[in-house]
Formats: sequence, structure tokens, C-alpha cells
Amino acid sequence: MWSQVTPVTAVTGGVAELPCHVEPDASRDVMRLMLWYKDSTGAPFYSYDTRGRKSTRGTHWANEDSLGQRSEFDPRPQAPLLRIKHVEEGDQGVYRCRADFRTSPTFNARVNLTVVVPPQQPRLFNETGGMISSTAGPYKEGDTARLICEVKGGRPPPNVTWWLEGSLVDSSWRHDAGVTRNTLEVTGLRRADLANLYTCMAGNTPLRPHKAAAARLDISFPPVDVRITNDKKASVSANKPLDLTCQVTGSRPQPVVTWSRNGAVLSGTLTRSHGNNVTSSTLRVLPSAEDSGEVIYCRAFSPAVPGTRLEDSITLKVNYRPVVRLTAGRTLQLSDIEEGDDVYFECHISAVPWVYSIEWRLDDRPLVHSQAAGVIMINQSLALQDLSRQRSGMYTCAATNDEGQGVSNALFLPVKYAPRCLPGQTLIYGAAKFEHVLVHCGVEANPAEVTFRWSFNNTGEITHLPTAQFTVNGTSSTAEYVPRSELDYGTLLCWARNGIGWQKTPCVFHIVSAGVPEPPTKCSSYNSSVGSLTVECLPGNDGGLPQRFVLEVQRSGGQLHYNATSGTPRFLLRDLQVNTFYQILIYAENAKGRSKPLVMETETLRDVAERRTEKVIDGSLKESFDDMLTVTPVLMILIVAIGGLLFIIIIIVILIRMRSRPAARRGNPPLTAGLPLKELDTAHAAPESDGKNPDLIQAHGEHGFPVIEATYGGDGPSGGERAGDISYIPSPSFVGGVGSSTLPRSGHCQQHHYNRDDSCPGCVVRVPLLREYPYDAPEDVIQYAELSLPHGTLTRPRRPSRGQGHEPVAYAQIGYSHHNHLPPIPPPNGWGHGSQPRGHRGQPAPGHAAAHESSDSLRVADSRPSDSSSTSAETVVQAPPGSAAL
Repeated sequence: MWSQVTPVTAVTGGVAELPCHVEPDASRDVMRLMLWYKDSTGAPFYSYDTRGRKSTRGTHWANEDSLGQRSEFDPRPQAPLLRIKHVEEGDQGVYRCRADFRTSPTFNARVNLTVVVPPQQPRLFNETGGMISSTAGPYKEGDTARLICEVKGGRPPPNVTWWLEGSLVDSSWRHDAGVTRNTLEVTGLRRADLANLYTCMAGNTPLRPHKAAAARLDISFPPVDVRITNDKKASVSANKPLDLTCQVTGSRPQPVVTWSRNGAVLSGTLTRSHGNNVTSSTLRVLPSAEDSGEVIYCRAFSPAVPGTRLEDSITLKVNYRPVVRLTAGRTLQLSDIEEGDDVYFECHISAVPWVYSIEWRLDDRPLVHSQAAGVIMINQSLALQDLSRQRSGMYTCAATNDEGQGVSNALFLPVKYAPRCLPGQTLIYGAAKFEHVLVHCGVEANPAEVTFRWSFNNTGEITHLPTAQFTVNGTSSTAEYVPRSELDYGTLLCWARNGIGWQKTPCVFHIVSAGVPEPPTKCSSYNSSVGSLTVECLPGNDGGLPQRFVLEVQRSGGQLHYNATSGTPRFLLRDLQVNTFYQILIYAENAKGRSKPLVMETETLRDVAERRTEKVIDGSLKESFDDMLTVTPVLMILIVAIGGLLFIIIIIVILIRMRSRPAARRGNPPLTAGLPLKELDTAHAAPESDGKNPDLIQAHGEHGFPVIEATYGGDGPSGGERAGDISYIPSPSFVGGVGSSTLPRSGHCQQHHYNRDDSCPGCVVRVPLLREYPYDAPEDVIQYAELSLPHGTLTRPRRPSRGQGHEPVAYAQIGYSHHNHLPPIPPPNGWGHGSQPRGHRGQPAPGHAAAHESSDSLRVADSRPSDSSSTSAETVVQAPPGSAAL
């Protein structure tokens, strides 16, 4: 029984499924055997057999040929199916299946297998036959692009079509000898056609996707715009890098960009493409002042489209710092300028923008306009009048604008002058007798070709040194001198001469006898840090020989702690103990010996913030400079306040004393006249004391001591004279140390020790009741005497009566000492009738002055300072007539 033919299509390389459609009734029966045949062959190439098996599964058999090996059977109950894998082109044909059932009759069915062969990959060619891989072209604008798509093989022949962006643009293919072709033409190419992608599709069955080949159109275009993007109106600075950028638009492919100036191509460019047919080129230039006004061109063209060049240009506006050139006056010969001449310079300037400052320099030091000094600056000119040798040197002019400063070339002005002594030479030479001394004399001169002359002057005569005694080396000369006697010490004079003339003032060198150097002076010390000390001095005379300085540091007791030697009197002492007293000795020494030491006493600090004073053992007490700087404003205010208060007190004291002198206001001579007082040593005076002036005697009872008063008159209480007082006041400088005494009214009045003597009616004594009396006064106790007389008594001394001797005089002894613990003392023994106080053996008492007579008025002896430890003053007072000498 035969069924209708079933068509089946398969693609080479794929799987073909051949169904065996049986009758519906037979499909419900049990299939015992299935055989497959191809075309008209009589032998099956595949079988499925279930005969003799209890199960429904049968055995598979396949022919050993290619078809049988690639086949497999699926015994489906409803529609048995034969699969052929890896279909080949030869597998195409009519297949027959035979099915035997258990009860149903045998069934035969036919399947027509059509094998489709896909075409090969399409290939693209241009109009010249060249194969196109991915890009077609390049074409020029307006050209026609011809693209050929060629496909080989395929059964049935494939359909070959052209597509653009998903749209069919050409389906006219033709098949010839197993090759299918389709030619696409794109006419009138425009910029819009650039990079269009055209795709060729080839396919002959929907069972497989179509094969494709694509080509993108490449079209060349000339540049449409060339532009330099820099600001063409802006100025640029000279000698600073400048980047010029040229942008080219619309060129395809990337254009060729060149930069040129004055027809010469410039190198060093950088070209980059930014897409969208935009290309930029950068040129870095370093403009100079000479480039101002130069035109730089940027040119661009497409290499695929010759003859389409475009260009742009920029004119450089270069700002540059001044270019300066210095020249001398036209008629000047700088090599012939001498002192006193005039010189002129011109400064030539080229600058953009113009300069705002012009400066003249001498040896790189600015010159200042001064008509008085002969330096005159006018615009770009410099005039130097009445030149001196100090005007020699390198002259330059400098001009400044917004771009900077330019300096001219240097012109050397050599001012010629007669020789002069070089500064800084050794002027004093120390030498012993018969010692050879080399004295060096150096001069500066222009021209430097000089000759020398030496002379010796010892204040007695001037002698010239023979040429054999000195040598000349350029602008210096060395004389060998030997002092042989005291007359050979003096002054050596050195003259030099050049083409200008002789040296006006000679160089003077003193030849002195060499000796031991002097000690350093003005030494001071300050704390560098805790435990360290810096000592600085000024050097003294070196004795005519090179000297060095030695420092020794001693602790209390003379123990050497530190010593150092230096060429200069400056020392840094380290590792000192803090808060420790040190004694510092500084010497100067040379070949002749060592100087006397300068001794300093100092004390290190606990920390550097403390104040420290130093004592230099040379009779002065000074405070270090660093401590003077630490005076605070509060201390300064306190000092000013105390000073003002002291000033007010002094004024008040002066006013009080002036009011306490009525005799002076009445025109009478002061009672202190005739008291010659020696100057007291102020070193022993107590602070804030008036004891420095002995004629300022305090009032009665000062410092708690009562006054001793003595009176005198004529021969008795009624002698016609008024009583007078002699008061002994303790020294205000030494409170508690005072000597006192009472003087007898006459020679008939015996001296009593602090007792009232009734036998002496003219003597009234007030004495202090202190300790036990009497006792002798020490020789160095201060004694002040004040003589108080009635007003008008001694204004005009009386003449002595006939037969009487000289008028009696009163004496007062003033002395001082360091003793300040003694009470008032009675007068010393030995005061008797006569002109001098006597000692125990009739000799003048120590420290007392001899008595003098006065004929007319009170007189005062000259007062001079004394070097001894006591001071005495002689007071000569004319006594009334008839009075005995005190």
C-alpha cells in the first residue's frame, strides 16, 4: 500500500527529519519491522526489527555507508521518524519506508528530501576590480561609487541584494555560471554620503540567515576653514614661550598643516585630530624683540584633494624689556681722563612699551643725581663734573618698563691720579735696638707705574734713605730699617710718583721701641646661656709687636678653673657652674712679655632671665650692657618718680637754709666765712647725706645728740661783750661717731671734763650724760665745730688796746674717720693758752693746723683734696678785744 509523497527540505550540514506516515489503523497495531530505502535501490540502508522479542524495543541496523552511519530511527507509535545528520548535498532524493505490522498489512510511504546548498560568503569589488574589505574609496566629492557584490555557489541560486541602514536599495542580481552578482552605483557623492555603510545580503533559504558583506564609503574633502585661534590683537612678551594654535575644519582625510614665516617653514609643530573633520596644529615659538611686526602663516590642505589650500596669519606684537646701549661722549678718550676732568655718557634705549625708569650705576651701585657732587642726570644723559679717583670704575645704565629691566654694556672709566697711601696698612712698627725691621709701603695709583722715595724724621733732622735700603714691587715698596740708638726711633716717610706727579701726602710709619703690650680695655661680659659666658674687650697697644690674649678663670680662693688663648680679646666660656662667683684675668702678651692683668669679677646666673652685674677691678663699677637692656618700663617710671621727689626735697632744703641765714639777708658777712674746709672723701659718706658739704651743719640735737655750747665774753660776765656759742654737732655722714669738746673762755678758766665750773663765770657748758666720762677721743673720730656769735659782734673787728697783744682767735678742728659707734667725746688734752692745741709733750696735736692771726676780718684758707684718711680744716676767727686765745 502506498501513501502520498511527503516533501522535506534540509540544508547541507544540518539535520533532515524524514517521517514515515502510516495509515491510522496501522498506527494502532504493533509494528514488527521498519525498512528504509533511498531512491530505487533494492537494499535498505537502515532497519528496525522487533520480531522475536517480548518487549516492544527492536534492534537497529544501518548500512556501513555514509548515509547509514549518519542516520538514526525514532520508532514513534504515531509517526516513526528517520533523522539524517550532517546532511550532504548527495543526500537529496526520494526515500521509502516499509512498515510490517503484527496484524495489519505492510505499509509503504515516500519522502522527497530536497537538500539546499547555501551560497558562499559574498565578496565586494570596486569598479576597477579591486576587492573591498571594509572601506570603499576614497572618492572625491561629486564622484560615483560603484560597488559590486559577487556570490558563488548556492542551490538554488541565492538572492543578492544591497541594503543601506536597513533599507533595500538594490535587488537586481543576476546568476551566471554559478556566480550571482549585484552591482550598486551611488552617483553624485556628497559630504552627507561620507561613511555610509552599504551591505550586500546573499541567501537562498529561510532556514539559514543570509550571508552579508558591507563597505563604508570613504570620501575625501578639502578643508573648509583654517583659523588661528589666538587673540590677534594681543601683545606677547619677548623671550617667553608662545603657543600658536591653528584649527582646520572639514578636511578629509586629516589635512597637512604647515607654519611659515618670511617664506620659511617652521618646525616643532604638533597636529591632532579631534573628530568631525576637525584638526588642530600647535606651534611653540619664542619671540624676540626683533620679531615684532613679523607675520606667521598657517596653511592647510587635504592630500587627497590637491589644489585646495587654505591659510590664516597672525602679526606678532612683541613687548620686550629695554635693549640698552651705553656710549661715551663723541670727543672723549676715556683712557686719558684725569682727576678734575668732565665726562659725558649717553644711554640709547629701545623698548616696547617705553621705559618709565632710567638708572645709572657705577660698579653696580646706583648713582644719585647731585649737582653739588658733580653728578648730573638729564633724560638719557649722564654728566660727571670735576672727577675724582672715586669715580673710576665700570659704568652702566639700566632702563625699566613693564616687561622688566635692561642693562647696557659696561664702559670702564679709568680716572688717572697721583699715588695715594693704601688704607689699612701697618703704621707702627716696634723694634729693639739693632733689630731689622721691614716696613711695607703700599700705594694706589693710576697709572700704576710708580717710583718711590723714603725719608727718616726723628724730629731733629730728615734724612733720605738710599735706594739700596728699599725695594720696589709694583705699587708697593719695602724698606729695611735698623734702629741703633735712641735717635733712630722716629718716623719713616714714603712717597711715590707716577705719570701724573708726586704723591702729595707721604705715607707715615712710626718706628717705636718694642715693649710689653698694654692690657685690654673696656671689657664686658654677658651670659650666652645658662652655664656659659661671653667676654669681650678692646685691645690695647700691642707694644709694637704682634700680640695675643690670654684669659684665666679662677674660682674663689684662686683655684684655676679655665684658661684660653685667642688672637682677639673675645672669649666664649662654657661649662661654668651656675650661680657661682668667678674671677677673670685677661692678659695681652707679645714676644716682649705679658701685660698686667685686667681683673673682672662676675657671677653666673641661675637662668638667663636673671640680671647680672659685673665688677671690673680698675676703680670702676659698671653694669653689663645686656643688663642695661633689661630695665623695664615700670622701673623707669619708679626711677623718674624718685628723682622728681629728690629734686623737690633738695629745693625745700635749699629754701630752708636760705631762710635760716638772717645775717646774710641783713648784709652782714656770714659766720662761716673764714672756715677753710678740706674736701671730704665721698667714698665714705653715707647715702642721702649732707655730710659731703662740711659747712652745712645741722641744727641742735640732730641724731639724738645734745649740743655742747660754750660762751665767752670779756674779763667776766660783764665784760661788755655778748656771749657766743661753740657747738659740736655729730657728722650726719657717720651717725653715732662724734668728737666734742668745750673750749675755755680764757686762759684763767680751767678746763673741766663735762662738769660745770663755778670758778669760771663766763663758761656755760651743756654736756650729754652718756656713759662714763672723761675718756680720750680717737684720732680718726669726726669732729665738727660751729662758732655762733651775736649778730654784729664781728662785723668790724676792734683794734687792740695799747699795751695789749694781738687779738685772740678761736680755733676749730674738723676730722673724720670710719668709726661710727662712739658717743660724743670731750675735747682732747692740750688745749691751752696760745695759738695751737698741744699734746702731752707740747707738740702740736696730730691732724691740727697751726694758729694764725687775723688783723682785719675773717679769712678762709684754701681748701684742697687730701690723699690721707682724715681731713682737717683751719678756722680763724677774730675775737673781741681783751679776750684770751681759746
